[in-house]
Amino acid sequence: MRRRVLIAAMLVFAAQSASAGTLERAKETGLFRIGYRADARPYSYQDKQGRPAGFVVDLCREVAAALGPWVKTTYVLVHAGERFESVRDGRVDILCDPSAEVVAVRDHRHGMELVQDAKLDAYMADRNILAAMLRAGGRPGFELSKRYFSYETYALALPRDDSAFRLLVDKTLARLYRTGKVNAILTKTFGGQPLDEMLSTMFLINALPE
Repeated sequence: MRRRVLIAAMLVFAAQSASAGTLERAKETGLFRIGYRADARPYSYQDKQGRPAGFVVDLCREVAAALGPWVKTTYVLVHAGERFESVRDGRVDILCDPSAEVVAVRDHRHGMELVQDAKLDAYMADRNILAAMLRAGGRPGFELSKRYFSYETYALALPRDDSAFRLLVDKTLARLYRTGKVNAILTKTFGGQPLDEMLSTMFLINALPE
């Protein structure tokens, strides 16, 4: 029987699994293609001049810079329904998009009904509220996740099976965390509000040495 998962809701920017030869192709053609969204502000969007902008776009620009000055960056606008396909089919080399679709629901009961009808893969809410609803009964097949979440998880989507390119992306992100440059990118997008303690901890954990 299919288990329905309920999870209680971390802002972690990580590289997803990466088509062989992205680095080689970029160096041979002199072109690096960044996929971005027009309407996912503040992470990936078009500014008033129609230019790519946003926090995740800036992260991808750092990856592009790590390829070297001989590689030209080009931007490819992708739509929500085809963003992962654009990576899979080789239309873009990296996807700069908050890749977690969030669906608003009317209330907790509605959220659980959508999971039960397979219209959602999981429902996120306060753990105690979910536990109380399950204790009330009438929800067979549901399971409360043992894992706790404090933030939504985002990632840079890469082609599969390209370990060299994934290493470059991971090293670039680690350098941003290690040097603190990520704070300037955060401030550019979200303003000068104090950095969340948990987020600072996650940056520290991922600030791996070269």
